[in-house]
Amino acid sequence: VNPEDLDYVRTKREDLKAMMEDIKVINVMPDPKIERGGCIIESSLGTIDARISIKLEALRELIEIMTPKEEEGEKE
Repeated sequence: VNPEDLDYVRTKREDLKAMMEDIKVINVMPDPKIERGGCIIESSLGTIDARISIKLEALRELIEIMTPKEEEGEKE
C-alpha cells in the first residue's frame, strides 16, 4: 500500500482476516510506487494488482473497445 495508507490498512488487518477464514497472516508493507487507495495483493494463489491507475486503464480500454469507430470518410 501507499505509505500514507499503511497505518489505516494495518488497523483493518483483523477485519480482513475475519472475512477470509483461510488466511492466517496478513503482512501490510509500504510501497511509494502505489498511489493512495490502491494496493497489490500477493498470495500463494497469485497476485492481484488493485492500483487505481490499473483499474482506470482497464476501464479506458473497455470503453475504447465498446465505442463504435467512425468509418473512414463518414462524418457526423
